[in-house]
Amino acid sequence: MSANSFEKVLSVFVFALTSFLCILYASADTMFGQGLNVVCKSLTLSHGRFWGLSVLLLMGTSTLMLFLGRMAYIARHTRRWIAPIKENVIEVEHTVIREFQARRIIDVDVIHSDQILACSYGLVKPRILITMGQISLLSRDELLAILEHEYRHCRNRDPLRVLFAYSVRWALFFIPMIKVWTERFFLEKEIEADQAAITNVGLRPLAVSLYKSLTIVQNDGSLPLALSLNELVSHRIDFLTQGTIHRNPISVSTLVVSLVSIMILVVVLILCFM
Repeated sequence: MSANSFEKVLSVFVFALTSFLCILYASADTMFGQGLNVVCKSLTLSHGRFWGLSVLLLMGTSTLMLFLGRMAYIARHTRRWIAPIKENVIEVEHTVIREFQARRIIDVDVIHSDQILACSYGLVKPRILITMGQISLLSRDELLAILEHEYRHCRNRDPLRVLFAYSVRWALFFIPMIKVWTERFFLEKEIEADQAAITNVGLRPLAVSLYKSLTIVQNDGSLPLALSLNELVSHRIDFLTQGTIHRNPISVSTLVVSLVSIMILVVVLILCFM
């Protein structure tokens, strides 16, 4: 089952569970009678506050478990992906890379591979990873543009921020607006890195390096740069060519479901303070 399918199934489950709890609360006196009164008195809580706290505890625990579980999954998946690649790290006496490392004081791992790949990774001390295939594809200024782009991600600790944002998005899946906000956050991080590269190297080298990478990936269908073929790159190209950031409109269904979810949370919070 894909992540998107799982999110949909989980959404249906949570809404069904919430509806069931609401029905349970409405008929609590009938179903539990004196037993519920004893529990509430022993806890010095009203029926409304008891059920509100129960639902809030359930939702809070589930959200926290989803958040921590997603963080652990992404971190482990990334480590599994990086580990075999790092086995091919080589020492390269490349003038551009050597000068860049000395000037920016950052580690650049050069990988002996024909794949077209450049990225930043590492949560505590981010560093840059780039393949020989990517290096051989670019001119001096184009390579510098790529390095400056990834350096910006490292300096801002974007790998950690992206991990956190992905985990929040997963944990709060029942509020679709969170997904919209995280996608915009990812886009802003990419545009910010692009602006840093343009400031230090220029617009043309960055645009050409992006075009070359996409052309090669589209021709050979290689997997490592599959992320470059998503909407983020099309938005980045719009920014480089037009100087504007195009954001997808928010659908009515996204707004409605988000509002309903927030209203349910508000009702639960009100019950907690009754």
